[in-house]
Amino acid sequence: MPTLFNELELELSNDENFDRQILPLTNESVDINRMVFVETSRPVKSINTSFIDEQKVLSETAATYEIRENGLAVMKPDIYSSLIAKKQRAVYFKTWQLVMLPNYDDLVIVDTSNKHWHNLSNYQGDAPWQKMLSSLCEHNRGDFGFDPLEKCNLVNLGTEK
Repeated sequence: MPTLFNELELELSNDENFDRQILPLTNESVDINRMVFVETSRPVKSINTSFIDEQKVLSETAATYEIRENGLAVMKPDIYSSLIAKKQRAVYFKTWQLVMLPNYDDLVIVDTSNKHWHNLSNYQGDAPWQKMLSSLCEHNRGDFGFDPLEKCNLVNLGTEK
């Protein structure tokens, strides 16, 4: 959000909960020691098709919200945690990416410079995956439904995967 606001020359209010660091849009001045966290939004099945039917997208999206007495649209509490658990999450660090996929039992480590990926459970390289996993878990720990497979416990196991 800070990067988008900066590019649009808008001011981010002080009550927003962001780290306030702007991501460089080129490789110049990239802080290679910074962890960058990314995640997908909630999945919308009607978008994953060759022809997008706007009515289906609207219907599917609207079905997850309820209108409160004050007129606000709020995500239905009974499905909130399941939607949070379906997010794909990742952290980038230097030339590495560590990915947590909701329907995949293993974590995935990606060497972005060589375009190679491995299941973490059989990875034998020197990627700093423990540091990355610890950061990813710390960053997302407040999200209800995060890490249903308890992959964050791997950090406590040291080098075991």
